[in-house]
Amino acid sequence: MTKTELEALKAGDASATLDRLERRIEAAAKVLVGLREERDTLRAEGEDLRRRIEERDGRVAELEAALEKSLNANEDVARLEKEKETLVRDRAATARRVEAILEKLEVLELG
Repeated sequence: MTKTELEALKAGDASATLDRLERRIEAAAKVLVGLREERDTLRAEGEDLRRRIEERDGRVAELEAALEKSLNANEDVARLEKEKETLVRDRAATARRVEAILEKLEVLELG
């Protein structure tokens, strides 16, 4: 209550002062209701955002796992390609040795 309102009460203008106070209280109550509604709305939005973040985190984890699997698969492919190259070289060397042995057998049979 302001000093002016106290003076008005003392001067006998209590009804008008009380009316003003009542209007101020009603206005404050409306502001309080509005703030509570806004708080509730913000809480709901915050919960929704938390839920969405958790969903996104789950999706990120899935994508990271898929990426890791893909990287491992790429490493496996590279390893298998090197192994294939080695086997092809070994096959060629074996074929040359077999041809050399066949030539020696042919010479022995003819001689």
